[in-house]
Amino acid sequence: MKCRFTYIILILIGGLTSAYSQEENDFVSSPGSIDNIISVPNDIPPIQDIKAFRERSIGVYFLPIALNFESITFSGVNESTFNNPNGDFVLEGSDAVSFNSGYGLAVNIDFNNSGFGFGALGYFAFIPGESLDGFDGFVGLKYDLPLGDRVSTNFEISPLLGVGSIGFRTVDEELFTGSSLYWSGGVRVTWRMANRWFLGIDAQNAPVFFNRAGLLGVEDTQNFEGDNLETNDVDIEYNFIFQFNASLRFNIF
Repeated sequence: MKCRFTYIILILIGGLTSAYSQEENDFVSSPGSIDNIISVPNDIPPIQDIKAFRERSIGVYFLPIALNFESITFSGVNESTFNNPNGDFVLEGSDAVSFNSGYGLAVNIDFNNSGFGFGALGYFAFIPGESLDGFDGFVGLKYDLPLGDRVSTNFEISPLLGVGSIGFRTVDEELFTGSSLYWSGGVRVTWRMANRWFLGIDAQNAPVFFNRAGLLGVEDTQNFEGDNLETNDVDIEYNFIFQFNASLRFNIF
């Protein structure tokens, strides 16, 4: 009798164990189950390690050494315009080509959700000077590339190319002298300081003006022969061919 009772208990335990095992297998093999979670490749990082580099930001722009002209030479201008009987007027090392640091607003827009790839940037800056004040606006295209592992890096580098416009106004009379479009290219390095804060350093070539004569209002000036000045009659030289600018931006989207 005792053996039969023991035998019955063993049968019951075996049945319960088999049923529990079958139920557990059904749960693990169901959609979204633990088995599927375990099968996810180990090379996908935790979500908190993925850096969001997409920018739709606005911020402040700073030009520490803006418009570093060495000289501006106007060839063949008449005496009545520049009070120079020799026919050449040279601004070199004078107040007329001396500018202070500039400052303004910067915008940055990334086209892709990842923040890498094509995007756009722009800025508008005021550049005070000794005799002339400058107003500089620039828009360009860029291509963002990660510096390091794109999953965890806090840095990116962006080749850029764009067009801008610079205009001048006299400090004393506050008269607008002229303006010209220009092109400039270079590279931007961006540091993702925090979740929504970005610091950028730009290195761009000095502006290459499309209309150098119109920049300072001598486009319609005549030389001694009565001919109008051509754009090539104005020569601009820089102390250094590159300029370095900085921007601190906040992601508003």
